[in-house]
Amino acid sequence: AQEKLEKQYDVIRSVGKEAIEYTVKSRSDWNDYSGTAHIVAQVPSYTEIFLDAYGKEDMTRALVSAIRRKEYSTVEYSGYAPYTIYDGVETIDTDEAFESFIEKELIKAINAVMEKENQTEVTE
Repeated sequence: AQEKLEKQYDVIRSVGKEAIEYTVKSRSDWNDYSGTAHIVAQVPSYTEIFLDAYGKEDMTRALVSAIRRKEYSTVEYSGYAPYTIYDGVETIDTDEAFESFIEKELIKAINAVMEKENQTEVTE
């Protein structure tokens, strides 16, 4: 079960990054061209998505499908991301922050699924 979850986890991580929406709450400039942005992100609730897909024949497909169709609620995460300004255009590098948010959310989801599997094994 752990190996199967790991494979799903990789697929979900890549699809999930696209699903995150965020706003910038504040900025701390390092200089005229770069700084750190305080961001608040709406991350898919992987616990909800995983539990809904649990037991389906192709769990990975169900997970990816739910994310692509935006069939989930979101969880709010707050963090910091570096930004740069080049030719008057600001670019915020959210990759590392998003990966951290997804990682935390996936750990919660995997624990919820494993707990459900343990409950299922006990009652059978």
